Amino acid sequence: MTQMDYDRHVDARAEQILAAVRQSGRNSMWSVHAQLHTQAEAADLADQVIEAVDRTLYEIVAGGDDAKLGGPFHILPAMLLLCRWEAVMDSAAIESIRSFFLEGVQARGNT
Repeated sequence: MTQMDYDRHVDARAEQILAAVRQSGRNSMWSVHAQLHTQAEAADLADQVIEAVDRTLYEIVAGGDDAKLGGPFHILPAMLLLCRWEAVMDSAAIESIRSFFLEGVQARGNT
């Protein structure tokens, strides 16, 4: 197998994985990458992206009251989503992430 063959196999497998994630039906800040990767017009996904961001960043955390609490399972996907897709993300999703970073409280939870 040549390097070109190997690269084609890897690319084909990556596309299979992205297709499976897209078909899952429920977006998270992890899985929305697959949607953004294949969508011709990212603006068409604005509602899905903000839903994924809000579902993750504003989940109810025991003992959190109204504070924006988050640990690595909130911070890392938010950071990666913003770093990779900021240029095509809706401003509401970007603002939610930035607000979480600036006003949130790091909580390790069980990690």
